[in-house]
Amino acid sequence: MDKIGRKYWRKYARILSAIGKFTEANEVVLENFCMAVSARNKMYGEITKNNQSMLQVKNNYGEQELAESEPAKMLRHWIDKVEKISYDMCLTQSRMGGTYKPKRKTDAMEELLD
Repeated sequence: MDKIGRKYWRKYARILSAIGKFTEANEVVLENFCMAVSARNKMYGEITKNNQSMLQVKNNYGEQELAESEPAKMLRHWIDKVEKISYDMCLTQSRMGGTYKPKRKTDAMEELLD
């Protein structure tokens, strides 16, 4: 797993542990999810870095028409894959009962004042 995938692993493993859904079976799915997110981010980065258009002009028997470009199709594929896995793993806000936010770390002086 690359650097971006590991970043998402740490983020979502903590969330799944907090809501009690981090199991051995989910570990493999979480790894696939993190790799899919990483691939999606790389694909989007390539499209924006190279200023590629999301549309392309196709000639259809002498008539020109706009169609989705191949990089855009690949990006849409990865977006769909990430959304499906995140829904299956209950990582959407509607399935988690809201967004998990860890408590802010406080020092001794702040605790004394509260």
